[in-house]
Amino acid sequence: PALSPLITVADIIDMVTARPAALINRDQLLGTLQVGARADVVALALSAGSYSFYDFAGRVLTGTQAFSLANVIVNGALH
Repeated sequence: PALSPLITVADIIDMVTARPAALINRDQLLGTLQVGARADVVALALSAGSYSFYDFAGRVLTGTQAFSLANVIVNGALH
């Protein structure tokens, strides 16, 4: 049987923004789009295809979509 998505796009965004910032007690300045916060932004592209993903135990999961890095902005400057 087909598996439902294990992680949603909203989950992914939370896992790479607000959650890490909160873990290091920087959620007021990092992982937020608040006025006055540092402008650190990662732009991702969503691609369709056939992809293999490996979990922490080395098991292979397959998917039809994957994110790739498109752009990085650090403190307001494109890198």
